[in-house]
Amino acid sequence: MFLMLCASGWVMLGTEQLLDSVQVEDDRYNLAVVHQIGDNHTTCLLYQCNSDDLACNQIKPYDGNCWSLEKSKLEVNPSTNEVNVFIDDEGSDGFRLDFTYGDQPRSYMDKLEWADSDYYLAYFHDYGAQHSTFSFMLYGCEKDSTTCSRLPFRYDTQGLPYGDLEVDEENGEVSVLIRDELIYTYGNSPKCHVEGCSLNDK
Repeated sequence: MFLMLCASGWVMLGTEQLLDSVQVEDDRYNLAVVHQIGDNHTTCLLYQCNSDDLACNQIKPYDGNCWSLEKSKLEVNPSTNEVNVFIDDEGSDGFRLDFTYGDQPRSYMDKLEWADSDYYLAYFHDYGAQHSTFSFMLYGCEKDSTTCSRLPFRYDTQGLPYGDLEVDEENGEVSVLIRDELIYTYGNSPKCHVEGCSLNDK
């Protein structure tokens, strides 16, 4: 794996450890952790390679924190062929989504477990563009979080503010809050509460 870093232009003092691999059609995806000398921080990197692992490119902008190596893995969504990176879900015995690579790569900011489903607040940003707009989205997943569907919500904002999810069990709704402001509620009647929010699932 060290040769891959050299080939892609990386120069570092440290080692890499392969954590997991999955095959998607003609491509192989490798999840690796970087152990840097003198640094306790464990950075996870995702690579897209050919089936022989001879030609690899790092998937940017993913830069995860694999604090629990035994709970860092890759899974493929069989319906979309997207590659999901899972890491340790702190405070529970399971995993949580950290990043998805596919037609619309996205990172995940918060997870909510409710009513036999997992809900994730995701965000997308085109780091190659000249703007700083981040698009927030909401995903509903089966309990294993491998099969997820995008729900009717999109919120565009400048920069990357913190967001979280809350549940209103009395009304049966999941709320999206950005900068502690109510942006959107999902339930029987999804609703936007601010400008910049739309009921868009594309």
